[in-house]
Amino acid sequence: MMAEAVQGGSLYLDFACAASGVTELVGRSQRFPLHVTSALRLDPAAPNMAFVYLQNPSGGVFEADRLAIDLHLRRNASVHVSTPSATKLFGAKGGVSAHQRMTIDMQTGAYLEYIPDALIPLRLACYEQHTLLRMATGARAILTEIVACGRFAAGEAFAYSRLYVRTEVEIDGVPTCRDAFELTPQTMPLAGPGLFGEHRFVATVLVLCPGTLPAGLDGRIDDAIRSLGDVYGAASLLPRESGVIARALAATPSAARSAVNCAWEEARRSLLGHPLPPTRK
Repeated sequence: MMAEAVQGGSLYLDFACAASGVTELVGRSQRFPLHVTSALRLDPAAPNMAFVYLQNPSGGVFEADRLAIDLHLRRNASVHVSTPSATKLFGAKGGVSAHQRMTIDMQTGAYLEYIPDALIPLRLACYEQHTLLRMATGARAILTEIVACGRFAAGEAFAYSRLYVRTEVEIDGVPTCRDAFELTPQTMPLAGPGLFGEHRFVATVLVLCPGTLPAGLDGRIDDAIRSLGDVYGAASLLPRESGVIARALAATPSAARSAVNCAWEEARRSLLGHPLPPTRK
């Protein structure tokens, strides 16, 4: 199904596994400002995996933007999706929120890594992001997210208006988990005890593998995150042992990336038997 009509950018990508075992981008529809590269082969350890980079040449997300992204992975497709750089969320001086909706449909045997760079909300930014992952038993997915406090080096820590991020997962049509957080610094100061404290980044990793969850993966991811000296986080099982969620607070962008990478690598080795792919940014 093609992406629904929206007053804004839209992107639809359809991936299929060819008879050779190589995943190909077999369907694409895009509308400015969303754009995508052609499928690349960047991981020598997984030569059949398709790598694509989601691009927004407008420089970021602006007030009142409406963005819709639809990803479809057919049976046994193997895909890595990322962004070429961090996404800036620009200020909403008129108070109108920007929205991004992403819908991901995965058939059995499909494998997805969605590893975007950080969201950076600038002063007065107002942004909502909704992600719906619909997957069949036997599909596997790793989704990550890093949210910055803003341009803290420019004195804009927690200067945005509102940030709402929600991810929902349905397995075989059954709602399985929902992870959501809403941050409103102007009405709830975040840089204090019991909240962010001295941390400036929040990192989230979701590992979904219904019916194929490797034994002990939650403990291994938890140990990996806790072994990092400059983050505060943990991991736990998702309902029905369908996967693992990990979340960490970090003081620096490199520490937040380390938290994501250590959880991603632990999951990737357990699911594929491979280390992280080379970085090409």
